[in-house]
This record gives sequence, C-alpha cells and structure tokens, in this order.
Amino acid sequence: MVRSLVLIAVGCAYLIVASWIVDNEGRSYRDSLRQARLAAGPPPPTVDQPPAPIPALSPSIESPAAEKPREAINPPLVEHPPEPSQVAVNTGKESDRNPKEPAVPAKSLPPIEPRPSTPVTAEAERVAAWKNDPFWSRPELTRNWPLDQMTPQAEQELGQQLNRLILELNPEDPRPGRERVQEAARLFLDQLKNRDREYHFYVLNSDVANAFSHPGGYVYVTRKLLEMCPEDEPAPLEFIVGHEIAHVELRHALTFLSAREFRKYSEGTLQKLYLFVIPNGFPSKYEYDADAWAYNRMKRKLRSEHDCRQFLRMLKRYARDNGFENGRVKLADFRAERLALPKGEGIFSPIDNHLRSHPAAFDRLDHLKQIAAPVRP
Repeated sequence: MVRSLVLIAVGCAYLIVASWIVDNEGRSYRDSLRQARLAAGPPPPTVDQPPAPIPALSPSIESPAAEKPREAINPPLVEHPPEPSQVAVNTGKESDRNPKEPAVPAKSLPPIEPRPSTPVTAEAERVAAWKNDPFWSRPELTRNWPLDQMTPQAEQELGQQLNRLILELNPEDPRPGRERVQEAARLFLDQLKNRDREYHFYVLNSDVANAFSHPGGYVYVTRKLLEMCPEDEPAPLEFIVGHEIAHVELRHALTFLSAREFRKYSEGTLQKLYLFVIPNGFPSKYEYDADAWAYNRMKRKLRSEHDCRQFLRMLKRYARDNGFENGRVKLADFRAERLALPKGEGIFSPIDNHLRSHPAAFDRLDHLKQIAAPVRP
C-alpha cells in the first residue's frame, strides 16, 4: 500500500515538472518567433491587404520628366562602327587615311550567343534595342535619308530635325553670346561664293569646351569655349567657327555617312549623326582640311600668323590641363571621366566629346605650319 502511494506521488511530481518544462520551452519558442518577425519586417500582403505604396523618387535622381535628359536618354546602342580614323571614306581614292596614321583593322561586333530556340544576330539585337526605346524609336530618328541624292532643300530639312534633337537634349545658354559667334562667322560667310544654305548659330550651356556643326548650316559653341576666347581678341573664336563652317561647306558629315562601313548599319541618319559622328569626330584628314579652309580665309582677311594659330595654342593648354593632350578621346573614356565627377557635376552628353575626339592640338599646329611654309621652286 505504501509502495503504491509512493509511486503515485512520484508520477504526479513527474507530470508537474514536465508540464512546467514544456510551458517554459513553448514560451521561449514563441518569444523567438516574435523577435524574428520584428527583425524581418511586416508580413507580405495578402489578397485583402494591398501592398504599401512605393515611395517617390528622390528629387536628386535625374529623370526625363524632371529635367532635360542628357545621359538619361542614351540609347541601348552596342559597339558600333570603327573609329573615324579607321574608316575609308568612299571618295574615289583607295583610302583617305592620313599617311602618318598606322592602318588599324576595323572593329567588329562581338559575337552574340543565340538564345535557345530563338537564334538572333547582332543586327537583330541592335534593331530590337532601338524599337524598344520609346525616345530613340521615333520615326524622324529612325529614318534613313538618301545621302547620295541630298538636295539643298533635303539637307536643310535634315539639319532642322537634327537641330531640334540637339536642343531637346542640350539646353541653350540663356546669357548673351550668340552675337559674338555670329560676328566671328561673318568673316567666312562674306567669302562664300554660293550661298545655298542659311547658317544658324547657337551657344549651348555646357561646362565642357566644345564646338561642332552639322548639315544644313548649324554651328554650335559651348559656354565654356566662349569663355576661353577673350572678347577683345576675335581671332580664336573666328578660327574655331570657321573650322566648323568648313565641315558644312565641304559636306564632311554627309560624305562620311556615305562610307561603305556605315551603310550596313540600320540605325537612322539622325541616330548616327548624334550618337556616333558628332561624339567621335571625323577622320584626321577632314579635320586638317577644315583647319586649312579656315586658315586660308583668315589670311585673305589679313589676319596674322599669330591670330590664325592662337586658338590651337589655347586648345593645346586646355587639353593638357584636362588630360586629353594627345587627342582622339574615345566616347567611352570621356563618359567614364564625366561620371566619376561628384554628383551633380558629371552631367554627360555624347556630343560633348566632339572637340576631344579631334587630332591633338600640337599635330594640328604642325599642319598649319606646313601650309604657311613657302613653297620652294
């Protein structure tokens, strides 16, 4: 009897202790789950619980709706045609490459692995990229103009459309300055025998020294370059404006785009001009020819040798101070340089690279010296 009572007491004690242990373990487990839920954040939404609204973008983030887009509207363009100095322009000669420049084989597009059951080519990938971009797939940008049959009227229309694109992505400088550019251009416009095009001049609000032109008679100078040219010394601005007018008069852009290497690409004419030709510049021969064109017309107006070379000497110093003294800067390198600047200072536009893509200023000065040297009998 006593033994039975002892066994019953021990059993009850065991049940009490086991219940206490289970209760404590359960409480600890629930506490750990609660802490885990708090650390992981709110639970995912259910059908009856809509997701929380997405917070608005920070005002510091560039977006097309908030500000004139520059880098934001760069299209998904893959590696494109060869560098300008590698393109043999179809002008009837075997090659227009400068004899001092080594022959470099043209770059080819990297092979693209076909997707399973959907084989594609590099050309198809590029076309798809353009078609999927709402900005760059606009009809006026994808149109291919008949460059071999460009009448003055067609060139003017092409220039107007490209001008609208440039000003849409690159704002004008609101400060006075255009009158200086127009005055500098008068020296050259007065010497044109055939005035079949009207010239238009713009000052762009950019902190990168740059100047470029395009078909239709459109010439652009940036605020930074205008600041480099002293107001009381007109010769430097005259030379760079004359150089850009020369590109238009000599039809360099249209001839360049007519090269065999460009015809195989399906991008529109405006796309090629804005995203490849202007950012990467022309072959060296074209740049030297434009320098000679401006130089000869300045000499006709009795400008001194010092005046004719002054801009290139200024450019030589500017290039040295900004790390492109050897010229021919690639667009990818310029982009990396701009994006490495502190936030807000690295606004990037492809056309800002145009002047940097030229041959080195010291090479251009050497070519002017050759023009000035007297011809020996």
